[in-house]
Amino acid sequence: MTRLSIELNLDEDVSSIIATLIRARGYVASTARDEGRLGQSDDEQLAYATEQGKATSPTPSHPASGAVATQRNPHSNRPYRS
Repeated sequence: MTRLSIELNLDEDVSSIIATLIRARGYVASTARDEGRLGQSDDEQLAYATEQGKATSPTPSHPASGAVATQRNPHSNRPYRS
């Protein structure tokens, strides 16, 4: 079976623990901290990842992410839209 080959560049808003877990599964993952890119805008992070041929993770605060802010239901700990 062929394994998916993808390299990730994770924004500083993504916990470094996530990068560690991704690496533990055998994938390549770098963080903004690893790359010395802390404090760069989301657009700059995206441009850098694109130049490097890496996928990146948009953050919910970035309008291009298409993400919807969620809250946790305190009774079930499941996310629901606010």
